[in-house]
Amino acid sequence: MKKLVGILTVAALLLTAGCACSAGNDNPAGVTEGPDSSAKLEPIYAPVRADSLTPLSAKSAAGEAIFTVSKNLGGQETGLTWWIMLPYIAEDERASVEVTVTLPEGCTIDEAKCNGLLGADDDVYTIDLSVWRPALTVTDGEGSREWVFRFLKEGES
Repeated sequence: MKKLVGILTVAALLLTAGCACSAGNDNPAGVTEGPDSSAKLEPIYAPVRADSLTPLSAKSAAGEAIFTVSKNLGGQETGLTWWIMLPYIAEDERASVEVTVTLPEGCTIDEAKCNGLLGADDDVYTIDLSVWRPALTVTDGEGSREWVFRFLKEGES
């Protein structure tokens, strides 16, 4: 009887070890396919189509902004980040930047939900772009969208 229990125990252990090694997609345990997970992934930016929550234009003294959207790499539940890409501004000049934002009719900036907003005068917003994730939140009364500021690299247009 002890011999039978021993054989069944060894058989169960072998089956368990075999399942662990081939679980998933026929790769040994601990081995993954695809790119190295330690490599830094760069988001892919796509142009934004106009909708009710998309500003018509934005510009700083450095020039016109580009509106883009990117897929979050493990980010928020919507999976998208909405960007206002400003021309390059030197780091020591980012503490107080005036940005002119033209909004669609019926839209406003929700100042309580903005990050880095220092003040507003009509459609000119003074923003501290040196803070973490400076952003404006555009609302149309029914919904809202956060637009995060980012800079193009020096020399990029």
